[in-house]
Amino acid sequence: MSRGFLRAAVICIVTVFFTFPASTVFPGNFVGFGPQNYTRGTGSPVAVTNAFTVLNPNTSYTLKINNGGLVDGEFEKVSSAVISLNGVQIVGPNEFNQNVTLIEKPITLAASNQLSVELRGKPGGGITIQIIGIDNDPPTITASVNPPSNATGWNSSGVTVSFTCSDATSGIASCPNPMSVSTEGANQVVSGTAVDRAGNTASTSVTLNIDKTPPTLSPTVTPQPNLAGWHKSDATVSFTCTDATSGIAVCPSPVTVNAEGANQIISGTATDLAGNSATASLTVSLDKSAPTIATAVNPAPNAAGWHKSDATVSFTCTDATSGIAVCPSPVTVNAEGANQLISGTSTDLAGNSASTSVFISLDKTAPSVAINSPANGSSFTSSPVNVTSAATDNLSGIATVLCNGSPAALTTSTFSCDVPLTDGPNTITVEAADIAGNTSTSSITVNLSTVQVAVRVTPEQADVTVKQTQQFIATVLVTTDQRVTWSVSGGDGTFGPGSIDDTGLYTAPNNAPEPPFVTIKATSVADPSASGTAQVVIRELANFGQSNTDGDLNATNMGDYLQIGWGGLPVGTAKIVLSRAPNKDGSWTAVLIDEFPDDLTSSGSIVYSSRSTELMPLDTAHDYFYKLEAFSSTGALLKSYSPVFVPKFAGPSS
Repeated sequence: MSRGFLRAAVICIVTVFFTFPASTVFPGNFVGFGPQNYTRGTGSPVAVTNAFTVLNPNTSYTLKINNGGLVDGEFEKVSSAVISLNGVQIVGPNEFNQNVTLIEKPITLAASNQLSVELRGKPGGGITIQIIGIDNDPPTITASVNPPSNATGWNSSGVTVSFTCSDATSGIASCPNPMSVSTEGANQVVSGTAVDRAGNTASTSVTLNIDKTPPTLSPTVTPQPNLAGWHKSDATVSFTCTDATSGIAVCPSPVTVNAEGANQIISGTATDLAGNSATASLTVSLDKSAPTIATAVNPAPNAAGWHKSDATVSFTCTDATSGIAVCPSPVTVNAEGANQLISGTSTDLAGNSASTSVFISLDKTAPSVAINSPANGSSFTSSPVNVTSAATDNLSGIATVLCNGSPAALTTSTFSCDVPLTDGPNTITVEAADIAGNTSTSSITVNLSTVQVAVRVTPEQADVTVKQTQQFIATVLVTTDQRVTWSVSGGDGTFGPGSIDDTGLYTAPNNAPEPPFVTIKATSVADPSASGTAQVVIRELANFGQSNTDGDLNATNMGDYLQIGWGGLPVGTAKIVLSRAPNKDGSWTAVLIDEFPDDLTSSGSIVYSSRSTELMPLDTAHDYFYKLEAFSSTGALLKSYSPVFVPKFAGPSS
């Protein structure tokens, strides 16, 4: 049988197996195609075509055929086969036999290729084909970070590092899987290595800075607020920023608070290099304005600014911003005095303060007023009557004085006024008011009678022996008011005039004064301008000498004669004349003349006796005043002695 017959009669079936047994690939080599198994089936031979591509057709390629497979005994060896590449036969039938196990041929590839394999021979035979390329270039690998880091190279969250691998010739055999990194820290290196099919490697890495924690931000205020939480001057809020990982990128600048108000929120935001941020705030309450404080005085002072009763000073405090912390309590002024300063200070919650004061003049004491004239109970016969008085006030001073409601004329502390009277008793009331408004009054009662009041005293004359008494009676005429006041006057520097009581009983002194005359006086109470008098001669129990007021003339009444003595008789006296009168101012009558100048001396005496013949007979039974006159020889008066009183003879003392 011919070979052609056999080719025509037998249908050869080639079965292709894709297997991946271990193959030997040296560094720098890669499998561009295969390994792929082809087996001879039954029937006529059939060409099996495989399409494949390569990345780099420009590198060197070798067609490698393992007859019988890669593993020894895997297939029967084939005796004939035709292998074409891109329509060009590369291996022919005669290159195969049972002794050929490996065929290698250099080939040139295109980017896209067609490999045709037709196995011949008996069924059951098989081959393994590989196309081995040469690749000595490393692959390329790049890493990307998602999300990408910010401009400062930091991430604020976990990141995924992805790798992109490529190889222009053999292609990538392995490329690192994405890596997730969530650990915080700086300079974390994440690496990846790409391997191409030729075994070449390339590595890359990225440095990660991860900070997921916000920074810390602490605000502080300067100066510190007071215990009530308030400032009274501009406050500055400063911020302290820290970040333990990436560090601070932005820290707020200090903020000065100068606007008044409560609970002003001052905020600041700190940002770290990773972009994390934190916000903190601080509340500032600022009140730079002082509170207002006002006073009120109760009761209010009078128009002159004085109080006459205790005054209470109250304080009203307001503050529109922080409110009042301290407002003074009311102050009661009860101490008298002028211009007493009462002060109060208000403080608001921020510590601002304001003060105010008021002057209090307090006079609670009524003025002193007294009527000096007329005396209480006085009587008058005409109207008006002038009233004088004294009014004093030691604090606020006298403001007005009224006499029965009419203003009086003021002069310093005294005043006077004319008060009209009506017939009969009249009450005169003087009211003094001080500047503070305190008043006091003083009143008297006077009587007006248009008929003249007269007082008669009986007896009108009386002789009263020393130490004895005499009753006098006063009659007030033209009024029913018989009240009188008694008084006695007279006496000398040694012996007084005696005394008289309210009933008119007079008591003579223990010794008679010189001269021995006293006057008894009764004055009407109803009309003090009306009075009556009586004359009293005080008698000694024994009549001893009496002297004149000059002490240079004396006389002694002995009953039956008078002893007249003198002193200081002028030189050249030629005649002396002794005269007498019933009263001191009466008509004088000469009773004795001595014209013997040879007998006259500067001091001497004469006797006036009832047994001698004189100009006038001796009279010792009555009171007389005696005086002595000295004349010159020509009749010129040289000296006239002041009178000496000689009381009547009272008899010898017991």
